[in-house]
Amino acid sequence: MEEKIRVLLDKYYNGETTLDEERLLKQYFAENNVPESLVADKELFLVLAEKPLTHNLAIEQSIRSEVDKWKNAESSRKRFYNRLAVTLSSAATIAIAIGLTFFLTQRNQTEKYVDTFDDPQLALQETQRVLALVGSKIADAKHGLQPLNHLQKPADSFRSFSKVAESMDYFSKIESISKPEELPYVGKMFKVSETE
Repeated sequence: MEEKIRVLLDKYYNGETTLDEERLLKQYFAENNVPESLVADKELFLVLAEKPLTHNLAIEQSIRSEVDKWKNAESSRKRFYNRLAVTLSSAATIAIAIGLTFFLTQRNQTEKYVDTFDDPQLALQETQRVLALVGSKIADAKHGLQPLNHLQKPADSFRSFSKVAESMDYFSKIESISKPEELPYVGKMFKVSETE
């Protein structure tokens, strides 16, 4: 019998026993005195027999809360890294823009302005010629703007409509005077008795 129990124990520890074989092991360790080599196994089976595993809700909730804490920490860490990436990419873009601006302005400042004329009289004549050309272009543009007065005519035609509206308003006032009984404060003064 002891040899059979040892074989069943090996199967039990490998997870290969059936429910009937596990019941047989529990009965053997609960009823019999066992050899010295199986005392540790007997204690294990006695503990399992005394206190079967129960569903402990408090332990489960504790485990779930720890898992939720880890999930929340992971999601907050991801949000932090996403914000950091956006901030760093924005800062890099701004740094590149500032660098390019600085580089391009420095490059333009290194180019010195050079006189194109050696003779000041020739420079004066050329300046006067350019200013005369610009002045003539401005005068041509100003001359082209004078015929815009004809745009005022449609606005004048709408003024006659406002005079017609004022006249209609005047006629409606006269009509209301001809019917005094319809006026709220005058109708009370001219009330005609219905018995006549």
